[in-house]
Amino acid sequence: MNLDKVADDEKLRICRRYFVLGFYLLPAVWLANSVWFFKEAFLKRGSNPLLRRYVAGSILGSLVWAAALIVWISVFQTQRQFWGAYGDYFSLTLPLGKP
Repeated sequence: MNLDKVADDEKLRICRRYFVLGFYLLPAVWLANSVWFFKEAFLKRGSNPLLRRYVAGSILGSLVWAAALIVWISVFQTQRQFWGAYGDYFSLTLPLGKP
């Protein structure tokens, strides 16, 4: 995305929209928002403080989602066999052969 041709008000509107969309269980939007607007928010002199807040919130939201996903994967992979039938219900593939 080329942000050089976009006005500052439009950048803020787009950044805010992506930030809000991230709350609808779309952490990839937060990640994209962080990557696209990082230079505008933190490396450019005289940047809008509200833009910085949205980008920082997007970075934080992405990190929280990544941590939660890592914890869930770790717990599921190590503890699924102890959950019995409930662990099998969470699995996408169930062994259906004869023992």
